[in-house]
Amino acid sequence: MSVIVCSFAGWIQIRLATNPDPPDEPRGISGYTFALPGEPALDRLLRTSDPVAPRSHGPLIGVAVRAVTVDGVAHDIFLGDMNCSLANIDSCLECTKNDNCDDTCQPENCEVCFGETEPPPGCDMPTCDGSDPCKIDNMGNSNCPADQFCSTGCCVPIVPG
Repeated sequence: MSVIVCSFAGWIQIRLATNPDPPDEPRGISGYTFALPGEPALDRLLRTSDPVAPRSHGPLIGVAVRAVTVDGVAHDIFLGDMNCSLANIDSCLECTKNDNCDDTCQPENCEVCFGETEPPPGCDMPTCDGSDPCKIDNMGNSNCPADQFCSTGCCVPIVPG
């Protein structure tokens, strides 16, 4: 039996309610995640591309295979090779990596690099252009003014709709 290791990199999107809302709450009521006016309901789908209602302060959504290793041997296979399989991996079309296209991790920009679970030191709070940073407590309450809500760590005005 062969051991296959695929390394992925990128960001996913999953739109789901958080505590204390029940997991099937479609809009998010008392948790810190909710659908904004004009957005579709929270659908609990994991997306690796084509995000639904992306937020302005979030990362770009997209996941790519960065490396494939079979039994400890690295293979630079062309992911579009429809005839490629584990049985014939040595005859799969290969790709030539272009160093200019590599997306290296940049911890100085507060990226969480492969194998890490936390942002680097000093990256605790987001940068809020023209607004105040915020936090949500265990009860789902933020420290934003009454006419604002906390979104991705920043106080945002509530727009009636």
